[in-house]
Amino acid sequence: MHYIQIHIHTYITYIHTHTHTHTHTYIYTLHTYIHYVHTYIYYIHIYIHYIHIYIHYIHNIHTYTHTLHTYMTYIHTHIHDIHT
Repeated sequence: MHYIQIHIHTYITYIHTHTHTHTHTYIYTLHTYIHYVHTYIYYIHIYIHYIHIYIHYIHNIHTYTHTLHTYMTYIHTHIHDIHT
């Protein structure tokens, strides 16, 4: 009887340890996965930020070119008016 009780106790301890280790491994894996997802999202955020800066830069160049063009047209028209 005593032998059976020890055996059952050993078995329960084994199951508990095994379950605990598996749970721990699962939690660790999940944590690692979440960390990777977070890092990935962070990089996407940085990438979007750079795209936004790039678009802003292109827009400024476009505005500058447009202003320059308008200014040159104005000068050209003015010079033309002076000559006539």
